[in-house]
Amino acid sequence: MTQHNTNYPTDTLTGAAKDVADSLIKSYYNDAGKPGSVPGILPDPYYWWESGAVYDGLVNYWQLTGDDAHNAFVQEGLVWQLGSDDDYMPVNQTRTIGNDDQMSWALAAMSAAERGFPTKEGAPSWGRVAANVFDEQAQRWDDKTCGGGLRWQIYPFNNGYTYKNSIAQGLFFQLAARLARFSGNQTYADWAEKAYVWTQQIGLIDQTNHVLDGADVAKNCSANSIEKTEWSNSAAAFLYGAAVMSNFTNNTSPWRSRTEKHLTSLTNVFFSPSNATSILKEASCDTTADCTTDARAYKALALRWLAQTALMAPWTADDISDRLRRTAAAAAARCSQLRGGGLWECESLHVPGDTGLGEQLVALDAIQALLVSDAAPLAAANATGNGTATRAGGANGTAAAEASARPS
Repeated sequence: MTQHNTNYPTDTLTGAAKDVADSLIKSYYNDAGKPGSVPGILPDPYYWWESGAVYDGLVNYWQLTGDDAHNAFVQEGLVWQLGSDDDYMPVNQTRTIGNDDQMSWALAAMSAAERGFPTKEGAPSWGRVAANVFDEQAQRWDDKTCGGGLRWQIYPFNNGYTYKNSIAQGLFFQLAARLARFSGNQTYADWAEKAYVWTQQIGLIDQTNHVLDGADVAKNCSANSIEKTEWSNSAAAFLYGAAVMSNFTNNTSPWRSRTEKHLTSLTNVFFSPSNATSILKEASCDTTADCTTDARAYKALALRWLAQTALMAPWTADDISDRLRRTAAAAAARCSQLRGGGLWECESLHVPGDTGLGEQLVALDAIQALLVSDAAPLAAANATGNGTATRAGGANGTAAAEASARPS
């Protein structure tokens, strides 16, 4: 796929994204539609959360390229995995589901709401689903330990229940921010502020806006209990959430400043380590070539949210765009067509020979990130009245965002 680079027009980028998206679905969801297959489920060794991230990326793919060939596939998976309460808590995931896993699917629904992705007949609106998950996680907010925050895991029998990590906080924060902008409901904005401030006060966002992995509940999330590994998806989750809040508040303090500081720390850590050459790098494991299956997909989320940050906070675009272009060119150059034609396989940006779903998703997000600036605006109910949103009372005093907002 070396013929696809950032000097080519939009239709060439769209074609490259189509090659990667088609191959991803055929390679990793090849049982879709067969008897006994479960929509939305990936084969081992891939976990459920990563499928949610894929579906989120495919919703974006539809909006960015205009290609609706996979819409029925995406609709079916997003609805099948809802669970009986329309909250992405399916019974078959009870053994392993964490707050971050549930939120991965909720953000796919949120993207569908913001982008006007078609709903499946008889299913709830995408905004309703995202709000359902928010309501549940707001009820799980744990003031009894560490003065607040979400535990990584939902159930006490799962490893990680005694850990409060930055990705759980960051995804909750981001969803609250996006629901605030989408619905115009201040309650969501208040929760976004609460989640952000707690994460900062506890030290998971440090004084230079580096996002650290997590803290031990058994030690009351004390400073000496903090695991200081940094991951690109956690850093980008807070960056994009801050950019959305900056947009929602018309770039008023403190959200513009927070956005700027998160962008600085993210670029310093993930675009500047040895040999990164302004290409996104998972600093904690790409250098040593020992990224886990999960970690190999994190860069996809970081690229996705960096591109959206540039759209939501246009004053960040100059800092972000060149890095996205370099990363997209590198990703496309590492994709090649398998023998027999048809399928494309993409290698790691930094570890030659490493291939898999994570690498394929990174390539998709890297390429389609270059299409974001020309895409239709995301739906919102904003302060100028250029949008509407109906609201139904949800749990814990929050309000559900039904999908009736118009693009702002």
